[in-house]
Amino acid sequence: MAKLDDLKVAWQSESGISPERFEQIGHDVSETTDRLQSVIIRRDMLETFASMIVIAGFGFWMWVAKSWLERLGCATIVLAGVSIPFVLWWARRRPALEVSAGNFRDFVDVEVEYLRRQSLLLRQVGWWYLLPLYIGIVLIMVGVLGPTYRFGEIVGLVLGLGAGAVAYIYLWWINQTARKKNLDPMLRYYEELRDVLERGEGFDALVSGPPSEFLQPGHKAKITRRARWWGVVLTLICTLAVVIGGYLIVRMFDTRAGWFVVSTAPVV
Repeated sequence: MAKLDDLKVAWQSESGISPERFEQIGHDVSETTDRLQSVIIRRDMLETFASMIVIAGFGFWMWVAKSWLERLGCATIVLAGVSIPFVLWWARRRPALEVSAGNFRDFVDVEVEYLRRQSLLLRQVGWWYLLPLYIGIVLIMVGVLGPTYRFGEIVGLVLGLGAGAVAYIYLWWINQTARKKNLDPMLRYYEELRDVLERGEGFDALVSGPPSEFLQPGHKAKITRRARWWGVVLTLICTLAVVIGGYLIVRMFDTRAGWFVVSTAPVV
């Protein structure tokens, strides 16, 4: 926890700010940092666990694949699964620095760089996360169909690639919305705080604390009963569509690919 008493005396003597105002800023900065770290670590652990499942599943598929395109697609996805935890580690790494009277400016600098990396992670998520997975799926689908294509297989391939593209765009949009709504405002606050410190102004130049409402426990928008039922119905429809699509692939194209699609239905 921040050594707020020592820091309070130091900055009050330099900037003439009120002890109450300083204590508020110091407490908000420290608490926001701790909670954001907790959220990021929890997200990274879940992503790492999912990557392990992806590596195991597609690694086995690569072992039993019948065509070189299938193997290449599986290898692409496995490599993406291996790289994801390392990218997440790069984005969350930071020196173990506790805010105090002697290092407050350094602490703010560390926070700015940390938030910039996290914002960049979401800004570029389409390139380092989604695109390799999509390319791998495309290669697998093309490899499963084999060297010759019937009209129905081409239609199925186009529909599959189209559905993948829609999912790609949707996941990219979710990440950009989170970045713009949560991370970027927090980054701008800490950049403003750093500018205040560099100019030697008092904390009274900051009109509010860090915009960290999304980190507060229980901060979730209430869902109406009608919206909840619509969500349940749409989820069931999407799940059923995946099952039916996989069954049609089993009957018309390829048994292994079809059952794989069916197995993904619970993900919905």
